[in-house]
Amino acid sequence: RRNVMEITFLLTHGKIYTMDGRVFEAMAVSGDRIVRLGSNSELKSMGGPGTLKLDLKGMTVVPGFNDSHLHLQAHGANRNSVDLRHTSSVKEIIEKTRRYMILTGKKPGDWIFGWGWDQNGFREKCFPTRHDLDMISGENPIIMIRTCRHIGVMNTAAMTLVGASNDTEIPGGFFDKDRNGNLNGIFRENAITWIYD
Repeated sequence: RRNVMEITFLLTHGKIYTMDGRVFEAMAVSGDRIVRLGSNSELKSMGGPGTLKLDLKGMTVVPGFNDSHLHLQAHGANRNSVDLRHTSSVKEIIEKTRRYMILTGKKPGDWIFGWGWDQNGFREKCFPTRHDLDMISGENPIIMIRTCRHIGVMNTAAMTLVGASNDTEIPGGFFDKDRNGNLNGIFRENAITWIYD
């Protein structure tokens, strides 16, 4: 007696990507396992009365993503920003960002984003401030996010564009001030979301 595999789902007319880069039109699933990939014509006869058949109408299927606190969207955005990981000083942030602006052809007024700085690895052990970022550019708004993604710093041009002032208050967000009570460009927690919004 032959065992007949029960097909739970039959997906057709899709773009089904595999981990090795191949693309198929159809996929047969039994329980929680993919049992066959192929063309629509190869798989159309699979399944029985209990099979859920789904026409994907050209939609894409990709292998499952398991995110163990990766911040996938932020990681993608970081790929289009200044990589500040492994910087060893505020001066290096300035130099690296200037090079990035030249290499990417940034024009006056273009936003500049950076990510990954960590003052614990700096020789001077201090956060960059708006005055440091102003040395990079006074025409381009600049935002640099710390490696933890809970603290950032922006230059004066960015502060002006987002409307941050000494009186700005954000629930759960913080703006650091210098000894004179003026914003020094450093912002924390919910202020990050407010700025990006």
